[in-house]
Amino acid sequence: MKTLFLVLLSLILLSGCQPSQGAGETANAPSETSSEADLTQTKTVPEQTEAGLEQTEGSIAQPEPTAQPQEPSYEEIQTELNQMTETDFEHALTEALAGWVQQSELPISDYSLKADLDELLMKETANEREFMNLAASITIFLDLSPLTEGLSIEDKIAKEKEIIEPLDTEISMALRNTNCGKYKLRELTTDFFDSQNPDYKYDSSHMSQALTGVSLAIDLPEEEYRLQTIAYQFTADFNEAEFSDEIYQIGSIPNVTLRRFGILPDSKELFAEISIFSANADPDSLSASLKGRADALYSEISGEEDAVLCLKEQGISSVTISFYTPWDRTVDPPYHTFSYQIQ
Repeated sequence: MKTLFLVLLSLILLSGCQPSQGAGETANAPSETSSEADLTQTKTVPEQTEAGLEQTEGSIAQPEPTAQPQEPSYEEIQTELNQMTETDFEHALTEALAGWVQQSELPISDYSLKADLDELLMKETANEREFMNLAASITIFLDLSPLTEGLSIEDKIAKEKEIIEPLDTEISMALRNTNCGKYKLRELTTDFFDSQNPDYKYDSSHMSQALTGVSLAIDLPEEEYRLQTIAYQFTADFNEAEFSDEIYQIGSIPNVTLRRFGILPDSKELFAEISIFSANADPDSLSASLKGRADALYSEISGEEDAVLCLKEQGISSVTISFYTPWDRTVDPPYHTFSYQIQ
């Protein structure tokens, strides 16, 4: 009996332990599953966060790019420059020069700029006024002695030249960063003087600007343009009659050109300057013929009654025709000039 009782007791104990272990495994399973779920959930948090950021970024209105100021059209530039006076051009170029002086490291003590606007200047190969008709002369005083101290005379001059030479281009570029410098400035002369000894000139330069290739025009009254056309055609016929031979050709420029034409602002006269660059085989006869040619041109001009009446209404009472003859040594300066009172 005792043996049977022990066997039964062992069986009961064994059966009680197995359910307990199975329950432990079942209890632990959710714990592992929960941990995996927690990890999965933790991993999804950044994804949700990124999604949230994307949505947040999407919801912020992006600033539109700043509109760049539009460059003025050539027509606008032409209108602006045609309204400017010689004084306006001088002021604008002086401001540009002052900007260059400010940024220069050289000891510049003083500077000045003078502008000269030639409103009568013609294109050499067309019946048009030259838009690039502005010249400027600049004077600059500076002291280079601290940079040349102790040098021999030869080395001093060489050093001064080394310092001064690049300034021409720098100044020219500064002026041509303005519209009037870019489209109107034809010639630039710059003189550099010693501020400690104003009689001593370091250097002098003269620069001519190539044409821009932009077709800008001077505004002219219709009546004045008609008279200009008469003078231009007269000059072309003169050149064809006397200088059609190739030996008189200077590239594409005729030997006889209408160099200047228009109303002189000071004297209030209609002025025509005709250049004859080279004489023909008989220069004396050519010079003697100029009075008759001037008479013929004036006769054609005075025949334009409406245009002449318009001139009179502006207070213009005379016409001057001047032939430039650099080959004629009998006159100094080399001009044959004839004036006529408008009837």
